[in-house]
Amino acid sequence: MIFQPKPSIISRSSWGSRTDTRVGTNRHGTRYIVIHHCAYNNSTIAARSEYEHMRVIQNQHMNDQGWSDIAYHYGIGKNGTIMEGRLFQYLSYASNTSPTYVDNNGIQVLMHGNFHVGNHFMNTSQRSKLIDLLSWLCYQYNISPSNIIGHRDNGASACPGDQIYSELTNIKNEVTMRVYGVQID
Repeated sequence: MIFQPKPSIISRSSWGSRTDTRVGTNRHGTRYIVIHHCAYNNSTIAARSEYEHMRVIQNQHMNDQGWSDIAYHYGIGKNGTIMEGRLFQYLSYASNTSPTYVDNNGIQVLMHGNFHVGNHFMNTSQRSKLIDLLSWLCYQYNISPSNIIGHRDNGASACPGDQIYSELTNIKNEVTMRVYGVQID
């Protein structure tokens, strides 16, 4: 494996996170990276700051869903800012996105934007930061880039939207090239 530096990641306190009320289940290992998108209207996301949008999602999960925290380990904002979600030391705890093996053994990455509508694509900065984060996570946790999946691969969902999902093979190829110096077939 080729060393991948940790990208710049904004801490929970910097974006104004609430306190995690964790009561979690310990996982047996991190084997997947699951990519998600927001179901919010893109004009609503555009009107909010990246930090504000992370707080809105966290509040929805904690207030409306009754979860202990935001369901995602990382969020990538509309301008490409990577933000820490679930506390890094709690990567060993189950996510709330669904009670399946993949979610309970996966790092959850949220892309700000609804990528299932019209012609809304990741911007250059978002895509670049996604590749940086995925490359570092694969290196850090010895995860095969082939185990980068969309949320829909793990259940009945349109997430992460057609626009991101159609790019998954290219994304995996870019990460594989960075981490191993070769492309996948």
